[in-house]
Amino acid sequence: MGPKKIQPTKVIAQDIFKFTEDESISYSTSRENVISVMNCIHRDCLDVKIVLEHLEINDFMVLPYPTIHSTYDESMEVELKMENCVCIDTLVKNAGQVLKGKFLLCRTITPSSKMVGVDAGVEDVKGEKAMRLGLFNYSLNAHMGKSDFETVLPLGTVLIVKNPVFKKPTILLPIFGLIVENPADVEILSPKKMEALFPGVHWKSDLPQESRALFNSPLVWEFSPDQSDLEIATKLKNVGNKAFVENRTTDAIRFYDLALEYLPLEENEETTPAMSTLLVDILSNKAAALIKLECFNPALICTGKVLEINNAHVKAIYRHAKALIGLGRYPECGEFLDEKINQLGGEENNDILKLRSIVAELGKPPGKDVIRALRNPRRPTYKQPR
Repeated sequence: MGPKKIQPTKVIAQDIFKFTEDESISYSTSRENVISVMNCIHRDCLDVKIVLEHLEINDFMVLPYPTIHSTYDESMEVELKMENCVCIDTLVKNAGQVLKGKFLLCRTITPSSKMVGVDAGVEDVKGEKAMRLGLFNYSLNAHMGKSDFETVLPLGTVLIVKNPVFKKPTILLPIFGLIVENPADVEILSPKKMEALFPGVHWKSDLPQESRALFNSPLVWEFSPDQSDLEIATKLKNVGNKAFVENRTTDAIRFYDLALEYLPLEENEETTPAMSTLLVDILSNKAAALIKLECFNPALICTGKVLEINNAHVKAIYRHAKALIGLGRYPECGEFLDEKINQLGGEENNDILKLRSIVAELGKPPGKDVIRALRNPRRPTYKQPR
């Protein structure tokens, strides 16, 4: 006998705590309920403080930070084959268990928001049920009312959730969700990668009209068959740029990587001047984001590729030098900048010249005063309060 059916429109928050586990699962996987709740959170720009203040009169399906942690080998590779793909029904039957080595192919059917973690309603390919996806430790700098959540996790985004688990994040609330604590277990699939991995797989339901109605402009994650790779890559790059401006650096890198899937990265691949220009822009921007995260080696790879295409690209030169400084490779950085300043002639950027002067100071051995201070540190003195 399956879980008792719950009418979501008739449920009020205080009744949730009287649910049996089967009733909670039915409530948490009702497509109608998930769509209604998540759209309300997005539309009214609600945060967790507002929700907690009105919990007695509103039903918001709050997913708190997990206090019940799932354990599994996070280094285990998940093969992206359809035989390893599970559906929502399978997750429900195995509630509370990590389906190791498996993955859920899903897409967002509501706008994303952030109560505690980033969350959105998702459905599987069958489209009969839905559940709340809670992404914790994901897009840490996104905030309700400040961030554009269409550039965090857009409506209609196709996702792979590896090692999925459908569970209650805490024993304090009877609400279940698809809980993800490790961002590496979530992968956004571009239309191109979706077709490559799962050819012939199509969603059996349409995106809810009530979710679409929340946006006046075209959806970020909506692509027409006649769009060129250049147009799609440009669109994804712009999403990354917006994330970078909003100080959501990891989100920016995520969308830059998606954009790069549509551009030729190898020398033997056919390209056009417009594609090369876009490729250079994305790699340079990605390098800036990586430097911000102090990921200097990956940043060097990006700037190196840019300079192979255009060895006089000023931003790439500057960011390449910044990455070398971050790695403490001062002599190499000085030689690199000298070469580029000589190459650019009178066109060199003032920032590059300033950086060169800083490198000269960084490369000097510490002076006698510094060495003396390190050998004989002064003890701190404390004044008696008056």
